[in-house]
Amino acid sequence: MAIVGIVGNVRDAAVFLVKTMEQVVYDSTTGTRLVSRLLTIFSALALVLALIGVYVLRGFIIGMSAPHVATCAGAAALVLGVALAASFVAARGASRVDPLAALRHE
Repeated sequence: MAIVGIVGNVRDAAVFLVKTMEQVVYDSTTGTRLVSRLLTIFSALALVLALIGVYVLRGFIIGMSAPHVATCAGAAALVLGVALAASFVAARGASRVDPLAALRHE
């Protein structure tokens, strides 16, 4: 008897927050769409800034003499070498750590 009373109350309850399947899918993919739109916008911005940088650098290099171009190329190679060395040192240190110990530490 008690179960019949509970089922009867549930049967007569008002239904709210009813959504179509399209609305449920739209709500569940909102975060993914936001991230993809932001990624697209920032990628386009990065491309525009890179093109502007290449244009400015090209104009800067064309007006240079040969020793200045070599100096700029050497400076770029030095910065690249330092970045690679720093990455190598960090990666080598990280490769020596036991993954389970690192996970337990966190």
